[in-house]
Amino acid sequence: MLLWSNLPIGRTAFSDPLVFREFQWLAQRTQPSEPFFNSPALALYLGLDNRTASEFVTFDDFSRTEQVASVIQALQRHPPRFIVMYPEATDWSKDHSAPFRRYVHENYHLAQTFSLNQNGRYEELWEMGKAGE
Repeated sequence: MLLWSNLPIGRTAFSDPLVFREFQWLAQRTQPSEPFFNSPALALYLGLDNRTASEFVTFDDFSRTEQVASVIQALQRHPPRFIVMYPEATDWSKDHSAPFRRYVHENYHLAQTFSLNQNGRYEELWEMGKAGE
């Protein structure tokens, strides 16, 4: 069964109801060209604007320390309303993304969690400001 949505890029079909749910939720809360970070697919389909020099930050060696610092500086200059995070890393001392995660936790609140598949993987959408602000 296909699910359909009118996104900024046009009418879009989704075969996965979990993915559809996330796109619908974010589409109802954003406008094209809004700053957004850490999910190239969501940004592309919703016409959102990543104003950093990196597409995303990972918890492993893919994201270098200097890249993470550059991302944080860009986010401070143009803070997006929403940032996506994947909760894989729990030990920030061994995580190159630790400064990024700290920045998000200090400046954003968890707005929504989305399942990515039936195996329990999920991603989080964090919204600017503290909860209830």
